Amino acid sequence: MRWLLAFILLAPAVFGDFNPRETGFLDGNAEITAMITAPIVLDEVNYTLYAPQKYDSIAVSTKYSKEKDGYGNEKLVLNWKVFSGASVEIKNRIKNEAIFSKVTAVSFPYTAPKELIQYVTGSESIPLTDEIREKAREIISGSENAFEAVARISHWVYTNVKYDIAFGGELYDSSWVYKNRKGTCDEFTNLFVAMVRSIGIPARYAAGIVYSKGGWDYHAWGEVYLDGWFPVDPTWNEVGWLDASHIPMGTFTDGKENLAIIGYIAEQKTSIKSTAPKATVDVLETRGLPQMFDVSYETFPKTIGPGRYSVIEARITNTGNGCLATSSDITSRVDDKGQKIVSFEGGDNHLISICPGGEKKIHFIMKSRDDLPSGYVFSKLSDIKTFLGKTITPDVEIDTNNKKSSALLLRTERAEAERGESIGYEITGEKYRIYSTLPTEGNKIIASKAGNHYIIAIDETGNAIKKELKVTEKLPFKVTEIKHPDTVKCGEAFNVTFSVSGKGGAKIAIENTQDIAFDTQKEVSVPSTVLVNAIVAEKCSSQDQFTTLDVGGQKYYLKIGEFKQKDAISGVSSIITGILQKIIDFVLSIFSKAS
Repeated sequence: MRWLLAFILLAPAVFGDFNPRETGFLDGNAEITAMITAPIVLDEVNYTLYAPQKYDSIAVSTKYSKEKDGYGNEKLVLNWKVFSGASVEIKNRIKNEAIFSKVTAVSFPYTAPKELIQYVTGSESIPLTDEIREKAREIISGSENAFEAVARISHWVYTNVKYDIAFGGELYDSSWVYKNRKGTCDEFTNLFVAMVRSIGIPARYAAGIVYSKGGWDYHAWGEVYLDGWFPVDPTWNEVGWLDASHIPMGTFTDGKENLAIIGYIAEQKTSIKSTAPKATVDVLETRGLPQMFDVSYETFPKTIGPGRYSVIEARITNTGNGCLATSSDITSRVDDKGQKIVSFEGGDNHLISICPGGEKKIHFIMKSRDDLPSGYVFSKLSDIKTFLGKTITPDVEIDTNNKKSSALLLRTERAEAERGESIGYEITGEKYRIYSTLPTEGNKIIASKAGNHYIIAIDETGNAIKKELKVTEKLPFKVTEIKHPDTVKCGEAFNVTFSVSGKGGAKIAIENTQDIAFDTQKEVSVPSTVLVNAIVAEKCSSQDQFTTLDVGGQKYYLKIGEFKQKDAISGVSSIITGILQKIIDFVLSIFSKAS
């Protein structure tokens, strides 16, 4: 018999403060503690839990052994004989380094390896709903590669889900998070993993401890597979890399698999109580992150008057060995009264994904204050900081005696287009420059990439105009309402149904699995509701089956559970033959509180 108990994790100990997001190396002593008590003396107690996966040394307060779970994570099994109560103490010497991805610009759509299909299907805490699929496809529309698609999803979750510590100790699934847009790291991770899986890219749940807000606590983040696993923390906006304050304790298909279990042997039924495990790290040494991006810039015009504009184009190049994401912030210097000299438009703190050797451009529109005192020249007006890169100071200056003005006009024939179309534009003025996130040819803007874009016109007097452009990309088909049984029996026939909207015809195919045979490829007219017949082999393996649904080249991954027919003996729920019995009465998710 099992009893489920929920605990709120206690606050961890605090040590001297440091900036975890800028930590490239951490050396310290990690410790996990808990207290277990029982009302009677027990013959034997086993306590199984996850601890740091990488360590130089380990010390445990009682006899223990190590075992591997189905994912290769190491678990510790603590053991006591003649037990009435004990404290749990696990000490590890940790030397942890920041992780940087080694993945390259893999094309999208991505085809998941067959052995990883379990990581592109839904799970208990990570259901894949029609709403999640649709929003994910909207977010990634126009992505240059699969890594950029992942980065876009992570940044959307980071930006649109509100962090709320009131949800610490809870675990809400991805469907709930998408509808309510709030939670802690578990909720951020569940929604992120669901969205990535929904576009056919393998993703899994990672658990560990992290330093945050003055102390250590349990934490969750994601890992994504693109010809190799790499980390993504949507709560901290770290994509393709992970700072050294993240100490991993296991990776899972679903966060609910991350459990600590107490089992005991006694001559009578009783109960065991445990405090929630606490995690602390005594930090001995830290080192900063290496620079992974090279940054250069161009400005126009370089000299402006009060109330005028200059465009700063920052160019960021990835000098590392794998795809990474970064962000750039621009800040104004202040005058002798503490007031900002300039303000900015555009260049929002969005996530920029760049693969090795690639370059991305960001445009900041700087505006000088119009009430600056006359007779002065202001220089070194702002700083641009690129995370994992250097900080630059653009060479724009404000000459308060510069009173030049001009007549600049920028017209675009429309603000929206579909990918592949051209948008006409017209400029009236002299000695101007054009900046855009889309390529231009003559007087045409080429809508080569879906998403939100812009075109900026600025002349040498500092007169600037910016026009927003939206480029959409329509999929030929939209697949919704995928339905199939969660579990099936050997020899059973069943159906998979789904709806396809769009125009024309679509080819439908589902791959046969080890034990399930589906209908062969067919073509249907769109829109329509599709029914696919399937049958399970008479002698099936009782293993979960994973298959791929292909609709006109769009792939969706399905998980179907199996079990054998029960016989008369196996149908009996339980037989108790004596009073000596092993009872597992404690199941506790030690990572349920977010950080």
